[in-house]
Amino acid sequence: MPVIAGDREAIQQIAYELVEDKAQEGIVYLEARCNPHYLANCNVHPIPWGQTENVSPDEFVNLVNMSPGFRRGQCDFGIKVRLILCCIRHMQEWSPEIVELCTKCQNDGVVGIDRAGDELTNAEVHPGHMKAYEMAVKCGIHRTVHAGEVGPPKVVHEALDILKAERIGHGYATIKDPELYMEILQKEIHIEACPL
Repeated sequence: MPVIAGDREAIQQIAYELVEDKAQEGIVYLEARCNPHYLANCNVHPIPWGQTENVSPDEFVNLVNMSPGFRRGQCDFGIKVRLILCCIRHMQEWSPEIVELCTKCQNDGVVGIDRAGDELTNAEVHPGHMKAYEMAVKCGIHRTVHAGEVGPPKVVHEALDILKAERIGHGYATIKDPELYMEILQKEIHIEACPL
């Protein structure tokens, strides 16, 4: 990421090539995820990579979604691509802006909010993330949370009960808690997992 953060041409090219790669794999619908702050270098505090400031998180989202990023890729390769913006567990100060970007870009290809990061070192739900997800619920933004990949079932419970997740990324720990597993079945919560 430090190599391309703030590089407009590289950001657009990578977005376009992602669409091309997925089309070659036979994908017809893709939801790509990223945290715009990691690939921006302006209006980000702290700046993750320390380069010259010139691309904001807001501009990053536009670069990815607009031509020649996803928009041109969709036209050239005939697949539909949408974007999910990720909050990062240890960077809760970025989360309010992620919700703002989701709200602002709901009609321009952004379909949801996510929370990702190391479950073991940042296991508790920080108030900044809670507030962001509360706002996402109020604004009708779809919500997914990476939980239960390496962490305990507790993090999946938190994703459902505190963050009101509609989908769980990974969720492998769910099978260790029969009640949690039944809750997920009853609520028809989608688990994003690779069967292999």
